[in-house]
Parts: sequence; C-alpha cells; structure tokens
Amino acid sequence: MKKNGIFVIESMTKEFAKLGYKLHDKALKAEEFGVPQRRRRIFIVGVRDDLESYEFPEPVIGEPFTVKDAISNLPTLKSNDGTEEVIIDNYKTESKYQEWLIGKCTAEELLLTKKKWELKNEQIKLI
Repeated sequence: MKKNGIFVIESMTKEFAKLGYKLHDKALKAEEFGVPQRRRRIFIVGVRDDLESYEFPEPVIGEPFTVKDAISNLPTLKSNDGTEEVIIDNYKTESKYQEWLIGKCTAEELLLTKKKWELKNEQIKLI
C-alpha cells in the first residue's frame, strides 16, 4: 500500500525499528475468524526487540457465517424506522452464532455445535 509514493508498511517498519520494535504484518480474511463479511484486513503487530516473535493465529472457521446468521432474529425495518435504540436482549436468539455475538456462549461451544463448520485447529485461539 502506497501513500504519496511511499510504501506505508515499509516506512512504519523502519520507524518502529528505530524505537526497538519489530513489526509483523499479515492480511487476514475476516470470515475465517467468525465475522460475517468476506473482507481482508491488514493487521500490524509491534513487538519489542527483546521479546519473542509474534505468530498470527491460524483460521478457525471453514464455512463462513453469513449476515443472515448474525441478524436474522432482528425485526425488519420499514421507512423511518430505526431512530430508537434496539435492545438486543429483547429478541430471542435463533442460532448459536447469535448467542455468541451477545456473549451467551463461548467460541468453542459455537464451533462445536455447528455441523456445517469445520474446525481447522485443535485448539481455538481467541484474539
């Protein structure tokens, strides 16, 4: 990625090295970590030179979640709706994923109860 003709990550890496940090960068696919969107995001992690190197987590989800998985329990909005705050506790969850989104189950429970999903790691690492 360039800004004004300069590679941003390369520039950041050089500047952080002067401060005693090593940068690690990687493009991760959001859908492989439980986000119902097919988007790549760049993650940059800085580690002090005197500490161990950073390893990015491996994907934990094979079959991605959909937006429907996430919000199918919410009411359909009509014109001029949505001006009030929606209290999520007022809506019954329809899936383990929706329970996970509001903190009512762990990631392990979520992944183990979904038959269509393949757990890629023996251990689930939460970021």
